[in-house]
Amino acid sequence: MDMCGYFCYNKRIFFLFMHQRLAAQIRQFLGDNPDASPSLQSLLSAISQAYDSFDESEATAAIFRLTLDASTSAICILSMENTIMYVNQAWEKLTGYSREESMGKVLAVLWSEKTSLNMYQRIERALAERSAFASEEIIHRKKSGEEYYVQLNMYPVATGKGKPLLAVVQQDITERKISDNSKSEFVSLASHQLRTPLTSVIWNLEIMMDTDVTKMSSEQLKSILEGAHKSSKRMAETIATLMQLSNLEVGKTQPNFTYMELASLLETVRAEQLSEYLKKEQSVVIDCPRELTLFSDPILLKEILSNLLNNSVKYTPLKGTITLRAKKEGQTLIIEVEDNGYGIPTREQQKVFSKFFRGENVIYIENNGNGLGLYLVNQLVQLVRGHISFRSEESKGTTFSITLPQDARTLSASSVQEFIHGA
Repeated sequence: MDMCGYFCYNKRIFFLFMHQRLAAQIRQFLGDNPDASPSLQSLLSAISQAYDSFDESEATAAIFRLTLDASTSAICILSMENTIMYVNQAWEKLTGYSREESMGKVLAVLWSEKTSLNMYQRIERALAERSAFASEEIIHRKKSGEEYYVQLNMYPVATGKGKPLLAVVQQDITERKISDNSKSEFVSLASHQLRTPLTSVIWNLEIMMDTDVTKMSSEQLKSILEGAHKSSKRMAETIATLMQLSNLEVGKTQPNFTYMELASLLETVRAEQLSEYLKKEQSVVIDCPRELTLFSDPILLKEILSNLLNNSVKYTPLKGTITLRAKKEGQTLIIEVEDNGYGIPTREQQKVFSKFFRGENVIYIENNGNGLGLYLVNQLVQLVRGHISFRSEESKGTTFSITLPQDARTLSASSVQEFIHGA
């Protein structure tokens, strides 16, 4: 409860106490003065009864308000004219409108154009008829403009005086909705991304089943098994990426900042890709001062750099060169992954960090990819309070640049947004 509410409730308690004392003193006076005139006795008795009645109604109202404020559901009471006459603290917190700002407003102040007109017509009809109403899902808009999902219920409250009041209850289901959307998208992405490699595995296994393997050469058997293994590995990588994206989107992945030596991290990332770039006779060069350190999340940063290096290896031709570079500029660090590969066509560069992006110029050169890597990288970079950008020229190469604070703890909330949006 805020200080104003605390004061108001305590003021009511004080007045109730004073009323009770005054009523008790009147009763004591009447008991001590049986000879008082009948008219005075009648007057004082009426005053005592009035105070008792006032105490009871005020006490009931105070208990009612305390009960509403204790509720985790956002509740408001609408007058007979359908204007807000009371809101509880959960309503203030959910909508962003204080109790004072809410008074006299109508429910339409929360309406969003994303909710169907038919739904709002149903609400208006229930308001006009003073009838009960329940909805499964409505999108509302807070004072800040942020949208949220609610289950909305309305109940008539009889007062014994004319039309009933209406109690309106908003149950915030935003987190559940985000989680449900994430699950649905996960299933959709999984079916989309796993179909091709799964078909390849089935195809290779069917060849083995329909052919007399004793008449196949060792090279043929090896080719079939390598194809099945490659597709299985691709499925495993896709599932891992999808799980990461799902966890990111529902807020399960959070950074764990600690000090690290950047050169050592770059060496680890390079070592893990050794077999891949040696197959293509590529060279991976590290250009990073040994003393360069930063305060960030080593696991997430390693995932970011591994994805970028893997992309460079895949989309750089035989005997190409890839450079992992890091440098300090003021209180920030810039990490670059540079290659002399196929590059990204200018007309497609605005789509680089979107889901399923794969450049038209490389789809037929390198068919092993799910188009989720750079989308994941962009999400992870924001999570570690950084910003990613790139420059690329088709047939000449691409450079991805990650800008990070050397110590993420020193950033204010506004500074974090500046990094994320590249200000």
